[in-house]
Amino acid sequence: MKELMVRAEAADVTKSQFLAIVSHEIRTPMNGVLGMLQMLMDTDLDDNQIDCAQTAHDSGKDLISVISEVLEQAKIEAGRLELEDVAFHPHAILDEVLTHFFEKSIEKRIELAVYASNQVPQVIISDPKLFRQIITNLVGNSLKFTHDKGHVFVSIHLSNEVKNPLCIMDPVLREGLNPISYEPAGK
Repeated sequence: MKELMVRAEAADVTKSQFLAIVSHEIRTPMNGVLGMLQMLMDTDLDDNQIDCAQTAHDSGKDLISVISEVLEQAKIEAGRLELEDVAFHPHAILDEVLTHFFEKSIEKRIELAVYASNQVPQVIISDPKLFRQIITNLVGNSLKFTHDKGHVFVSIHLSNEVKNPLCIMDPVLREGLNPISYEPAGK
């Protein structure tokens, strides 16, 4: 049993090292590709060429995101995920992420709605990068798996509001959720 445990731990370390190396080795040339595509898009291209270059650039950014997610998952599994303690505005990140998906929601004819409890502080201390990644993954997957027509509703609350409904301080949550359709600032 001990030998199997030692082997399993060694395999886990090897997997983590492999993912870190592969992630780095793929990201480095991919960043070069993205840089070159950006330079290409800054030249005189016709509309079709711009569309092709932009699609390639977007696909490259998506690939880097997938690689980062795989590496983060490996860190979580290995118990090595390090969280930052940084003050940030969760509402601003929520707005940023939803703005990113706004056009896609219109294309798919999916209503994108958002609600943030009045109990959620304006500034929190946590890991803003991880918060952004979680919201991005949830909204992205929701849009991906919601077929033509429908809605995606993003709601953020304090955990005690959801766990203990008798102590809900937020009036909207207390009365039943009433989503506010999302439209990016300035639109």
